Amino acid sequence: MHAVPTLIGPDHRLQDGAPALSSTQQVVELIADLDRAGVTWTNIPPLAPGPRSLAGYLEYLEWAATEVMPAF
Repeated sequence: MHAVPTLIGPDHRLQDGAPALSSTQQVVELIADLDRAGVTWTNIPPLAPGPRSLAGYLEYLEWAATEVMPAF
């Protein structure tokens, strides 16, 4: 297991220098690392640059439900 990067700072904002997630596989691996570390609750981070509209957010939710969640 490798170190899990901290994406969110204490003010609940994306950290400067946080790695941009660019593939579903990266997200699955990140969550799998958290699972192996004993984390029982997390969120599914969006791929960069993240949703910028309601339609984009709905696409993000569909992607999370159909591409990421089935891996767990």
